[in-house]
Amino acid sequence: MSFWFDAPQKNPQQKLFILTIYLSRTWDVRNRNYFKPFRGTLVPAVDANWKADRILKELESSNPKVETPEEQRQKARAAGVPLPEFQEVIRVQRDGHRVNFFVEPNTKFLERISVIK
Repeated sequence: MSFWFDAPQKNPQQKLFILTIYLSRTWDVRNRNYFKPFRGTLVPAVDANWKADRILKELESSNPKVETPEEQRQKARAAGVPLPEFQEVIRVQRDGHRVNFFVEPNTKFLERISVIK
């Protein structure tokens, strides 16, 4: 898991901004080590064996939106933001938060979930 907090200038209380749950072993560039897969239980019981089609089916009532790696590249170029790696993302808005499901582009297996305030 990784936790990102608002900068003190932006939010003196430094509330949680992003919570990321890694479902597969993932290299952490910043710390030069691997994130180990989350071993807890999520509700719904999503895990690294879920593929994009199952995520879309399970979250159908939440009106999920899919963003392809190419769409992300275009947005990054337009914003002048260099991002090294792009994945297919399934986005859902819930209770004022955005939940992103990151899918490996070739296998379509779920790799991580981010909850953003």
